[in-house]
Amino acid sequence: LTGIEIPQELLVPEPSQAPRSLTPGDTVGFPRGPVSIGDSWTIPLNHNGITGSGRFRLIGESQRNGSTCLLIEGETSYDSFPKLPNQESIVSSVVGPRTSTYCFDAERGRLIEGNEVTPIEVTFADGQTRTTTVRVRRNLIQRTVICC
Repeated sequence: LTGIEIPQELLVPEPSQAPRSLTPGDTVGFPRGPVSIGDSWTIPLNHNGITGSGRFRLIGESQRNGSTCLLIEGETSYDSFPKLPNQESIVSSVVGPRTSTYCFDAERGRLIEGNEVTPIEVTFADGQTRTTTVRVRRNLIQRTVICC
């Protein structure tokens, strides 16, 4: 595996506000040029008050769901994360860094598998602090439709 050319439309994920869609930092960002195993890259994050950056590294290849996919590790750090609406009891929140692993099928341009772990610490107006961890797992599900 010498360089990998990523199609132009896959270089930076486009954030979306639609239900059940990806939000900024939720998925792997791709570099502008070819990468080889061991290479790393940084993608800036700046959308709707969420700022930070994602650092990713191509760590190898693997076979998944009948496809050869690229294994990518990442860490997304947030510099700012807007306060949630209608949450007056929350004084502040600290999000991340999010750690992630992805299996991306570059030949077909699709994510086969993604795992993200994000710690969150919230401080409430009464001084109490709560921490939690959000874990997200994505898997490609293929369906074969036989028609006619």
